[in-house]
Amino acid sequence: GLNRRFYSNVQKIKPLVEKSNEIFAQLYIPERAKDLLSRDELTRNHWHMANGIHGVDLLTYLVGPAKEFYSRTAWGKLEYTKLSRFHTARYQTTRGHQVSFMMNFDSPGGWRIHLFLPELEIRISPFEQTIVKTLKGEEVISIDEEDRIAKPGFLNQAKCFLSGIDRPSSSIKNWVSYEEALTSMKVVDAIFAGQ
Repeated sequence: GLNRRFYSNVQKIKPLVEKSNEIFAQLYIPERAKDLLSRDELTRNHWHMANGIHGVDLLTYLVGPAKEFYSRTAWGKLEYTKLSRFHTARYQTTRGHQVSFMMNFDSPGGWRIHLFLPELEIRISPFEQTIVKTLKGEEVISIDEEDRIAKPGFLNQAKCFLSGIDRPSSSIKNWVSYEEALTSMKVVDAIFAGQ
């Protein structure tokens, strides 16, 4: 499920993000309540992990892992899960960037990430399309044909995995280590602490 970092449009914006020392990132994860109703109770009560990890991993890949949490809030009641309707969190990454996270478990959907850099804004919404806005205008960056043929990101993720069979994973571009995956899970867990 950590395939978003392999999307071709994400690969195209990664160099822009790496150049910046100051980034404010917003991750908004709206979930459709009706999608949870057909799931068993255990899955409904852990949906934040099953679905939140995608966005958190992508943010971790782009701006770094969480270092310090400033705030976390949860409110609103849903009848079919122990999770609250709304969740927010603010944290700083190990690279010094700021992140704002919001999840709404009762919305029409539409994941999105906004990255605010000096004189530059990057919007990933939907995840298959990116808009890079500068002082001169906007550029739309869509996924490549390769991502249209297969599920976006999976082909490059599979290539990355297969290349790791013959050599150390630390030398492979975009490799998702066990430690990184675990770190993203811990961030999601921290956001939903007490749920």
